[in-house]
Amino acid sequence: MAEPEEISLLDEIRQLATAEPFVPFTIVMASGREYQIGPAVALSIGRSTITMALPRKGFHLLRISQISETSVMAEAP
Repeated sequence: MAEPEEISLLDEIRQLATAEPFVPFTIVMASGREYQIGPAVALSIGRSTITMALPRKGFHLLRISQISETSVMAEAP
């Protein structure tokens, strides 16, 4: 039986961000800070950073090297 293929954290974030239907998720930084990614949050994923655009709140730049994990917040109905 084949071993399940491991995907990188960055690939996991890409999959979560483009999932249909979208399911909200959380990005957890090495510092412990958490960013909730909902359907209204726009993400731009680059080589070393992820840019989050938040409606009426501005932007956050997340260093990919500082992301420690992701977690799904809720299942889609």
